[in-house]
Amino acid sequence: MKTSQHSFIALSRDTFRLLPADQRTRAVQNTIALVFLAGLEVLSLAVLFPLLQLLMGVSKSQPGSLLFKTTGLSEASVNWTFVLTCVVLLYVVKNIFAVWQVRWQSRFLDNLYVKFASQIYQGFFRQSWTEYTETNSSESFRKIKNTAYEFTHNVLNGYFTVLPEVIICLLMMIVVIYIDYRILFVLALLLLPILTFYFFFRKNVVRKIDRSFRELTPQANIILSQGIDSFSEARIYAKENFFIQRFIAISKITTHQLSKLKAAVNLPTRIVETVGILCFSGIIIYGKLFPDTHQHLLIFLVMLSLVIYRIIPSINKIVTNISQIQAYAYAVSELEATLRGSKSDDRYEARGIIFNRKIEIRSVTFQYDRRSMAPILKDLSTHINKGEFVLLDGPSGSGKTTFIHLLAGLINEYEGEILIDNILLTKETRSSWQARLGFVQQAPIILQDTILHNVAFGLNSDEVERDRANEACRLAGLTEFINSLPLKINTAIGENGLTLSGGQRQRLSLARALYRDPEVLLLDEVTNQLDEDCKLLILKNLRQLSNQGKTILIISHDPLVRTIVNRTLHLLGGNILEENFSQSDAH
Repeated sequence: MKTSQHSFIALSRDTFRLLPADQRTRAVQNTIALVFLAGLEVLSLAVLFPLLQLLMGVSKSQPGSLLFKTTGLSEASVNWTFVLTCVVLLYVVKNIFAVWQVRWQSRFLDNLYVKFASQIYQGFFRQSWTEYTETNSSESFRKIKNTAYEFTHNVLNGYFTVLPEVIICLLMMIVVIYIDYRILFVLALLLLPILTFYFFFRKNVVRKIDRSFRELTPQANIILSQGIDSFSEARIYAKENFFIQRFIAISKITTHQLSKLKAAVNLPTRIVETVGILCFSGIIIYGKLFPDTHQHLLIFLVMLSLVIYRIIPSINKIVTNISQIQAYAYAVSELEATLRGSKSDDRYEARGIIFNRKIEIRSVTFQYDRRSMAPILKDLSTHINKGEFVLLDGPSGSGKTTFIHLLAGLINEYEGEILIDNILLTKETRSSWQARLGFVQQAPIILQDTILHNVAFGLNSDEVERDRANEACRLAGLTEFINSLPLKINTAIGENGLTLSGGQRQRLSLARALYRDPEVLLLDEVTNQLDEDCKLLILKNLRQLSNQGKTILIISHDPLVRTIVNRTLHLLGGNILEENFSQSDAH
């Protein structure tokens, strides 16, 4: 849905529904505080009228004598110093409460942002592998980083700004009518250009800004990410300007729309100021032409100035923040869709898996896109016994990596069954199964951190077992490389391991998998960038682990691997052809 095209009431309803139940209570509490603060704002301004009337010597019989009309007091019985003291105390109390309310509201919005950002990030990790492959990483980054912030600090905060200003305007109108209804007509004349402008602004500007944020900003992020990732090719092929010009072209459009927004937001204030000075000049001229009204005119001008001082900025804030809410309305629909999706694939711990016998794949069929692609795996059936060291080979594009992702529980949308000791791999059992896995992908991700923290992936410093990490590095053939470094295993690695060779990256990722002490190892081309000596060392270590009961499935085209494994599964045309080897050291 496109929330920006809905009515403001519908948008407000959708915004409130997005708040968690416990946060709705806090939002209501904040709203009550804002209403109370708005009352103090109006009261603090209203009390200035009788004080000014008292100081200017307005008598009970004169129009606009608010103090005497309200209290019934006489001029002689009122002490102006007492009234002034009360006014000062009221302003002190109001401003102390205002500071507290701003601090409380800021903490509420910040905590809500953190909560939503965490949920969006969790939703990212709960998506299936196929959903992950269909989503651009820059778009995922933008949603995690920006959507929650834009919702809390631009949309929700906009409502918290509009609400007290609306109340202030309504209460001030009541005060104005009570004091001198003629001020209301002057205000109406001042507000007419604002309302006219807002109608035009909402219709023509907000819609374009919404399109820029919704469509063009993600495109700019994607192009920027592609340019950064293509650093080497862009430099060698001299294509830097291609990425720069595409990024700048889209950025120009979005920045142009933002410039229009800033100019448009500032325009109402200037219009009102211009109209206000014209009205003020008209009243002065009227006073000169009719000098008998001079004293009453002075009182009228003072009260009008005070009303304009408070109401006009409120009207401008209302217009500005409503426009801001609608400009960022896409964040409401985007957050709603993201949070809804994050709940659809939660981690379950309902059933555990104990792996003692074998993994079975029964008539599994899978395709990435049912509309445009043929199945990668078609009616595939095979098994892997506990403790086997199995090679999976086949031509490029035959589905080897997809097969490993299926076994790892990363792909959910397939036909057929995967069973571990006759227990079906489902959402309810997936987490228990994945806790038993070690996984090395073909292009491993290396953290910008130390070697130690790359091996002990996702653990804080006080949780890392150094002896276990050193043993994992030994089995992965990293010991000699680590000993050559000045800080050994505590040496920091650059972003995504760019300072490492391909073989070092693979071995580091293998050490990460081995650190978990997994029952099953799934390895995708883990030896393809290693020299012969290192490759043989690692394969012998893996074979030793297999002899100790570890189950290993490795994808490789290396003939050396065939001499180490127990069995080969040849994947061709989406089906498995098994080749069994009778070796002296086979199980």
